[in-house]
Amino acid sequence: MKHRLAEAQSSNTSLVDIGLPVFNGEGQIERALYSILNQTYRNFRVLISDNASTDNTRDICERICAEDERVSYRRQSVNLGPTANFNAVLDLAQGDYFMWLGHDDWLSERYIEVCVEKLNKRPDVSLACGESVYYRDGDESHRGVVMQLQQESPQERVAAYYSLVAENGTFYGLMRREQLANRKIRNIMGGDWLVVASMAFLGKIVTLPSISVNRGLGGSTVSYSKVAKTLGVSKFQAVFPHAVTAFSAFREIAWRDPTYSLNRTDRVRLAWKCQRNIRLRNDSSLFDLFLRSQRLVRHSIKKRLIGSAT
Repeated sequence: MKHRLAEAQSSNTSLVDIGLPVFNGEGQIERALYSILNQTYRNFRVLISDNASTDNTRDICERICAEDERVSYRRQSVNLGPTANFNAVLDLAQGDYFMWLGHDDWLSERYIEVCVEKLNKRPDVSLACGESVYYRDGDESHRGVVMQLQQESPQERVAAYYSLVAENGTFYGLMRREQLANRKIRNIMGGDWLVVASMAFLGKIVTLPSISVNRGLGGSTVSYSKVAKTLGVSKFQAVFPHAVTAFSAFREIAWRDPTYSLNRTDRVRLAWKCQRNIRLRNDSSLFDLFLRSQRLVRHSIKKRLIGSAT
Protein backbone atom coordinates (compact mmCIF):
# COMPACT_ATOMS: atom_id res chain seq x y z
CA MET A 1 0.00 0.00 0.00
CA LYS A 2 1.32 3.40 -0.97
CA HIS A 3 2.42 5.44 2.03
CA ARG A 4 0.86 8.89 2.35
CA LEU A 5 3.15 11.82 3.14
CA ALA A 6 0.44 13.65 5.13
CA GLU A 7 0.13 10.71 7.52
CA ALA A 8 3.86 10.85 8.25
CA GLN A 9 3.80 14.60 8.82
CA SER A 10 1.02 14.32 11.38
CA SER A 11 3.13 12.15 13.70
CA ASN A 12 6.45 14.05 13.60
CA THR A 13 7.13 17.75 13.18
CA SER A 14 10.70 18.09 11.90
CA LEU A 15 11.14 17.14 8.24
CA VAL A 16 14.21 15.01 7.55
CA ASP A 17 15.71 14.66 4.08
CA ILE A 18 17.87 11.60 3.37
CA GLY A 19 20.07 12.00 0.31
CA LEU A 20 20.84 8.71 -1.39
CA PRO A 21 23.31 8.99 -4.30
CA VAL A 22 23.69 5.79 -6.29
CA PHE A 23 25.53 4.30 -9.25
CA ASN A 24 24.92 0.70 -10.28
CA GLY A 25 23.51 -0.25 -6.91
CA GLU A 26 21.07 -3.00 -7.92
CA GLY A 27 22.52 -5.44 -5.36
CA GLN A 28 22.35 -3.13 -2.33
CA ILE A 29 20.00 -0.17 -2.81
CA GLU A 30 16.82 -2.04 -1.95
CA ARG A 31 18.23 -2.87 1.48
CA ALA A 32 19.28 0.77 1.99
CA LEU A 33 15.86 2.08 0.99
CA TYR A 34 13.86 -0.29 3.16
CA SER A 35 16.11 0.48 6.12
CA ILE A 36 14.88 4.07 5.70
CA LEU A 37 11.23 3.22 5.03
CA ASN A 38 11.15 1.00 8.14
CA GLN A 39 12.36 3.79 10.43
CA THR A 40 10.33 4.50 13.56
CA TYR A 41 10.51 8.20 12.65
CA ARG A 42 8.04 8.81 9.84
CA ASN A 43 8.36 12.41 8.62
CA PHE A 44 11.12 12.10 6.06
CA ARG A 45 11.78 12.24 2.35
CA VAL A 46 14.26 10.10 0.44
CA LEU A 47 16.07 11.96 -2.35
CA ILE A 48 17.66 9.53 -4.81
CA SER A 49 20.10 10.74 -7.43
CA ASP A 50 20.98 8.00 -9.91
CA ASN A 51 24.34 8.69 -11.54
CA ALA A 52 23.33 7.24 -14.93
CA SER A 53 23.37 3.62 -13.73
CA THR A 54 23.65 0.90 -16.37
CA ASP A 55 22.12 -1.92 -14.30
CA ASN A 56 18.61 -2.40 -12.83
CA THR A 57 18.92 0.42 -10.28
CA ARG A 58 16.32 2.53 -12.07
CA ASP A 59 13.68 -0.21 -12.07
CA ILE A 60 14.19 -0.89 -8.33
CA CYS A 61 13.97 2.79 -7.41
CA GLU A 62 10.90 3.47 -9.54
CA ARG A 63 9.12 0.45 -8.04
CA ILE A 64 9.79 1.66 -4.50
CA CYS A 65 8.77 5.23 -5.46
CA ALA A 66 5.40 3.81 -6.54
CA GLU A 67 5.05 2.15 -3.12
CA ASP A 68 5.84 5.24 -1.04
CA GLU A 69 5.48 8.85 -2.14
CA ARG A 70 8.13 9.96 0.35
CA VAL A 71 10.70 8.51 -2.07
CA SER A 72 11.69 10.61 -5.08
CA TYR A 73 13.95 9.50 -7.90
CA ARG A 74 16.05 11.62 -10.22
CA ARG A 75 18.27 10.13 -12.90
CA GLN A 76 21.29 12.05 -14.17
CA SER A 77 21.65 12.04 -17.96
CA VAL A 78 25.40 11.44 -17.64
CA ASN A 79 27.65 10.18 -14.85
CA LEU A 80 28.65 13.26 -12.85
CA GLY A 81 31.18 11.45 -10.67
CA PRO A 82 30.47 10.46 -7.06
CA THR A 83 31.24 13.81 -5.43
CA ALA A 84 28.93 15.81 -7.69
CA ASN A 85 26.21 13.21 -7.14
CA PHE A 86 26.52 13.55 -3.36
CA ASN A 87 26.24 17.32 -3.78
CA ALA A 88 23.21 16.86 -6.06
CA VAL A 89 21.07 15.29 -3.33
CA LEU A 90 22.01 18.05 -0.88
CA ASP A 91 20.88 20.64 -3.45
CA LEU A 92 17.44 18.97 -3.49
CA ALA A 93 17.00 19.11 0.30
CA GLN A 94 14.52 21.49 1.93
CA GLY A 95 13.89 19.85 5.31
CA ASP A 96 14.92 20.85 8.81
CA TYR A 97 17.56 18.13 8.95
CA PHE A 98 19.61 16.31 6.34
CA MET A 99 21.77 13.22 6.11
CA TRP A 100 23.50 11.20 3.41
CA LEU A 101 23.27 7.42 3.10
CA GLY A 102 25.43 5.34 0.77
CA HIS A 103 23.50 2.96 -1.45
CA ASP A 104 25.39 0.00 0.03
CA ASP A 105 24.76 1.06 3.66
CA TRP A 106 21.75 0.63 5.93
CA LEU A 107 20.37 2.08 9.16
CA SER A 108 19.15 0.58 12.42
CA GLU A 109 15.41 1.19 12.71
CA ARG A 110 15.52 3.99 15.34
CA TYR A 111 18.42 5.86 13.77
CA ILE A 112 16.51 8.93 12.58
CA GLU A 113 14.22 9.09 15.63
CA VAL A 114 17.09 9.13 18.11
CA CYS A 115 19.13 11.65 16.12
CA VAL A 116 16.17 14.02 15.66
CA GLU A 117 15.39 13.83 19.36
CA LYS A 118 18.97 14.79 20.23
CA LEU A 119 19.08 17.69 17.76
CA ASN A 120 15.70 18.99 18.89
CA LYS A 121 16.77 18.97 22.54
CA ARG A 122 20.31 20.24 22.00
CA PRO A 123 20.56 23.39 19.85
CA ASP A 124 24.31 23.40 20.55
CA VAL A 125 24.69 20.12 18.62
CA SER A 126 25.26 20.41 14.86
CA LEU A 127 25.56 16.69 14.05
CA ALA A 128 24.17 13.58 15.73
CA CYS A 129 25.08 10.11 14.53
CA GLY A 130 25.04 6.48 15.55
CA GLU A 131 27.96 4.11 15.82
CA SER A 132 29.55 3.04 12.53
CA VAL A 133 29.60 -0.72 12.04
CA TYR A 134 31.56 -2.05 9.08
CA TYR A 135 30.76 -5.29 7.24
CA ARG A 136 32.72 -7.32 4.73
CA ASP A 137 31.00 -10.13 2.81
CA GLY A 138 28.08 -10.06 5.24
CA ASP A 139 30.16 -10.36 8.41
CA GLU A 140 30.97 -7.60 10.86
CA SER A 141 34.55 -6.45 10.31
CA HIS A 142 35.03 -3.70 12.88
CA ARG A 143 33.52 -0.60 14.45
CA GLY A 144 34.48 2.95 13.64
CA VAL A 145 35.83 5.69 15.84
CA VAL A 146 33.24 7.03 18.28
CA MET A 147 33.17 10.81 17.88
CA GLN A 148 32.20 12.71 21.01
CA LEU A 149 33.16 16.32 20.31
CA GLN A 150 31.48 18.30 23.06
CA GLN A 151 34.20 20.79 23.91
CA GLU A 152 32.93 24.35 24.38
CA SER A 153 35.65 25.75 22.09
CA PRO A 154 34.98 25.37 18.33
CA GLN A 155 38.74 25.28 17.71
CA GLU A 156 39.20 22.43 20.17
CA ARG A 157 36.40 20.44 18.54
CA VAL A 158 37.90 20.77 15.07
CA ALA A 159 41.41 19.89 16.24
CA ALA A 160 40.07 16.88 18.18
CA TYR A 161 38.14 15.70 15.12
CA TYR A 162 41.25 15.72 12.94
CA SER A 163 43.18 13.82 15.62
CA LEU A 164 40.59 11.00 15.61
CA VAL A 165 39.02 10.66 12.16
CA ALA A 166 39.65 7.52 10.11
CA GLU A 167 36.86 6.00 7.95
CA ASN A 168 34.59 8.92 8.89
CA GLY A 169 31.28 7.19 9.47
CA THR A 170 30.33 10.43 11.26
CA PHE A 171 29.72 11.92 7.81
CA TYR A 172 26.54 9.81 7.65
CA GLY A 173 25.01 11.45 10.71
CA LEU A 174 22.03 13.79 10.84
CA MET A 175 22.86 17.48 10.41
CA ARG A 176 21.03 20.78 10.48
CA ARG A 177 20.29 21.58 6.85
CA GLU A 178 20.67 25.35 7.27
CA GLN A 179 24.23 24.83 8.49
CA LEU A 180 24.94 22.70 5.41
CA ALA A 181 23.35 25.15 2.99
CA ASN A 182 25.66 26.32 0.19
CA ARG A 183 28.31 23.85 1.36
CA LYS A 184 29.81 21.57 -1.27
CA ILE A 185 31.91 18.46 -0.84
CA ARG A 186 35.22 19.06 -2.58
CA ASN A 187 36.32 16.44 -5.11
CA ILE A 188 39.54 15.53 -3.33
CA MET A 189 40.79 12.89 -0.93
CA GLY A 190 39.13 13.59 2.40
CA GLY A 191 36.49 15.92 1.01
CA ASP A 192 33.98 14.44 3.47
CA TRP A 193 36.42 15.18 6.33
CA LEU A 194 36.29 18.88 5.47
CA VAL A 195 32.49 18.87 5.73
CA VAL A 196 32.41 17.23 9.17
CA ALA A 197 35.21 19.49 10.44
CA SER A 198 33.22 22.57 9.51
CA MET A 199 30.16 21.13 11.24
CA ALA A 200 32.33 20.60 14.34
CA PHE A 201 33.21 24.29 14.25
CA LEU A 202 29.53 25.23 14.04
CA GLY A 203 28.43 22.99 16.89
CA LYS A 204 29.03 19.91 19.00
CA ILE A 205 29.07 16.40 17.53
CA VAL A 206 27.64 13.45 19.43
CA THR A 207 27.64 9.70 18.75
CA LEU A 208 24.64 7.87 20.19
CA PRO A 209 25.39 4.28 21.25
CA SER A 210 21.88 2.85 20.84
CA ILE A 211 21.79 3.18 17.03
CA SER A 212 24.09 2.40 14.12
CA VAL A 213 24.80 3.12 10.49
CA ASN A 214 25.93 -0.15 8.94
CA ARG A 215 28.45 0.21 6.15
CA GLY A 216 29.52 -2.24 3.50
CA LEU A 217 33.23 -2.52 2.78
CA GLY A 218 34.35 -3.07 -0.79
CA GLY A 219 34.14 -1.39 -4.16
CA SER A 220 35.96 1.93 -4.33
CA THR A 221 36.82 1.80 -0.60
CA VAL A 222 39.21 -1.14 -1.00
CA SER A 223 42.30 1.02 -1.58
CA TYR A 224 43.39 4.62 -1.96
CA SER A 225 44.17 3.99 -5.62
CA LYS A 226 40.58 2.88 -6.24
CA VAL A 227 39.23 5.86 -4.34
CA ALA A 228 41.39 8.18 -6.47
CA LYS A 229 40.25 6.46 -9.65
CA THR A 230 36.59 6.72 -8.64
CA LEU A 231 36.98 10.40 -7.81
CA GLY A 232 38.94 11.01 -11.01
CA VAL A 233 41.82 12.68 -9.17
CA SER A 234 45.58 12.42 -9.71
CA LYS A 235 47.78 9.48 -8.77
CA PHE A 236 49.59 11.82 -6.39
CA GLN A 237 46.50 11.92 -4.18
CA ALA A 238 46.41 8.11 -4.10
CA VAL A 239 50.09 7.88 -3.12
CA PHE A 240 49.93 10.68 -0.54
CA PRO A 241 46.27 10.69 0.60
CA HIS A 242 46.90 11.97 4.11
CA ALA A 243 49.30 14.66 2.95
CA VAL A 244 46.70 15.88 0.46
CA THR A 245 44.00 15.85 3.14
CA ALA A 246 46.30 17.66 5.58
CA PHE A 247 47.01 20.38 3.03
CA SER A 248 43.30 20.67 2.16
CA ALA A 249 42.37 21.01 5.82
CA PHE A 250 45.02 23.71 6.25
CA ARG A 251 43.77 25.62 3.23
CA GLU A 252 40.09 25.42 4.22
CA ILE A 253 40.69 26.60 7.75
CA ALA A 254 43.38 29.19 7.02
CA TRP A 255 41.57 31.13 4.31
CA ARG A 256 39.12 29.30 2.06
CA ASP A 257 36.09 28.30 4.16
CA PRO A 258 34.15 31.28 5.63
CA THR A 259 32.74 28.95 8.31
CA TYR A 260 35.90 29.53 10.38
CA SER A 261 34.96 32.94 11.76
CA LEU A 262 38.25 33.69 13.48
CA ASN A 263 40.87 36.37 13.03
CA ARG A 264 43.64 35.57 10.56
CA THR A 265 46.22 34.60 13.19
CA ASP A 266 43.87 32.19 14.95
CA ARG A 267 42.78 30.66 11.64
CA VAL A 268 46.37 29.93 10.63
CA ARG A 269 47.20 28.61 14.08
CA LEU A 270 44.22 26.22 14.01
CA ALA A 271 44.96 25.21 10.41
CA TRP A 272 48.55 24.30 11.28
CA LYS A 273 47.47 22.26 14.29
CA CYS A 274 44.86 20.34 12.29
CA GLN A 275 47.13 19.44 9.39
CA ARG A 276 49.73 18.30 11.91
CA ASN A 277 47.16 16.12 13.68
CA ILE A 278 46.28 14.43 10.38
CA ARG A 279 49.91 13.76 9.47
CA LEU A 280 50.97 12.51 12.91
CA ARG A 281 47.96 10.24 13.24
CA ASN A 282 48.84 8.65 9.92
CA ASP A 283 52.64 8.53 10.39
CA SER A 284 53.17 11.10 7.68
CA SER A 285 55.96 13.46 8.78
CA LEU A 286 57.19 16.18 6.44
CA PHE A 287 60.55 14.42 6.11
CA ASP A 288 58.83 11.15 5.23
CA LEU A 289 56.76 12.93 2.60
CA PHE A 290 59.94 14.44 1.12
CA LEU A 291 61.63 11.04 0.86
CA ARG A 292 58.56 9.37 -0.64
CA SER A 293 58.18 12.20 -3.15
CA GLN A 294 61.78 11.74 -4.22
CA ARG A 295 61.25 8.02 -4.73
CA LEU A 296 58.11 8.68 -6.76
CA VAL A 297 59.91 11.19 -8.99
CA ARG A 298 62.85 8.81 -9.53
CA HIS A 299 60.49 5.95 -10.37
CA SER A 300 58.59 8.16 -12.83
CA ILE A 301 61.80 9.31 -14.55
CA LYS A 302 63.11 5.75 -14.76
CA LYS A 303 59.84 4.54 -16.26
CA ARG A 304 59.94 7.28 -18.91
CA LEU A 305 63.56 6.54 -19.80
CA ILE A 306 62.82 2.85 -20.22
CA GLY A 307 59.79 3.68 -22.32
CA SER A 308 61.74 6.01 -24.59
CA ALA A 309 64.51 3.45 -25.00
CA THR A 310 62.10 0.84 -26.28
